[in-house]
Amino acid sequence: MSPLPMHIYDNTVENAGIAQRYNHYIKTLMRDEEWLIFCHQDFAILEEPDVILQTLDDTCIYGPIGAARDKGIYFRNSRILFERKRLYGQINQASNDEKYYRNGIFLRKPKLVDTIDCCCMIVHASLIKKNNLLFDENFRFHLYVEDFALSARYRYGIRTKAIQIQCKHLSIGHLNQDFSVSLAYLKSKYTEIKFVGTCFS
Repeated sequence: MSPLPMHIYDNTVENAGIAQRYNHYIKTLMRDEEWLIFCHQDFAILEEPDVILQTLDDTCIYGPIGAARDKGIYFRNSRILFERKRLYGQINQASNDEKYYRNGIFLRKPKLVDTIDCCCMIVHASLIKKNNLLFDENFRFHLYVEDFALSARYRYGIRTKAIQIQCKHLSIGHLNQDFSVSLAYLKSKYTEIKFVGTCFS
């Protein structure tokens, strides 16, 4: 199969926020009938993307790893919990070096999740166009995909699913002050609901 077309933004030339970059693509370059894979420079799919895309329902948002709340009775540190966070979709993850480990639960079929990780999001252009979906540019470098998924779900009923993809992610990033500010903003947007992410509970 022919390789998927790619568009690369180089932030060494202009250090714009990632949400801003993705919105630029949606507004100026997106074609109506295409699958979009928004991913970081340190993320790689290790199998043929076209084969994966042919299996997907274009009315959902997808990612290779996501977070969900499992309900049940769990014990932690002598406390009883009635739900816990779990990561679905197994990826090869590196801890800011070349030493990879398996992160997440291997999936036999797509799994409904609260959010997916920013490292990679897959969505069809028709879904974006139909619902006028855009990224919130207040999220410059963190949590813009999590917000995209939550906004799509609670405004339009669009589901987000983790799917099993053979892939690798080179780094875990840095949970710095910008991340903390972004997380506080994310939680302030959705005060009426409970949700988790791959990097937060």
